[in-house]
Amino acid sequence: MNNLDKVSDVDLASAFKERFRIKNGMHIKSSQDAVNHLATYLGGKLTREAFVVVFLSGKNEVIATEKLFNGTLTSSAVYPRIIIQKIIEHGAAALILAHNHPSSNRSPSSDDRTITNKIITACSTIDVSVLDHLILIPGGDFISFADKGLI
Repeated sequence: MNNLDKVSDVDLASAFKERFRIKNGMHIKSSQDAVNHLATYLGGKLTREAFVVVFLSGKNEVIATEKLFNGTLTSSAVYPRIIIQKIIEHGAAALILAHNHPSSNRSPSSDDRTITNKIITACSTIDVSVLDHLILIPGGDFISFADKGLI
């Protein structure tokens, strides 16, 4: 038995995800870059929705990434006020919003669109841009509001 036989699939998946995760100070250049980064926060077998925000500098460098809200299988309560507080705390100039759909639903819901618009409106009052809202689907698929022209 060699050392590779002792490594679990979970350990290998974690190591792979960590290798491709964008670290603080690195740039996000595409929705796929953002998804790779967010896989460590929203990937795996999450059974409830979680809402994550990537806080970016004016050069789209990652300042911080935080899971701010947890929910149920089909929804998560998201509060723009908390996001604004975190923007100010981190000194962010832009955001990428993300959440998962553990139900494997491949379409943004009307609630997804509504909260995105509320956050965009709130952020515009303090000159912060929302660059994308990503929905991660089990199995590695994702939906990008920016790529679909929804932002």
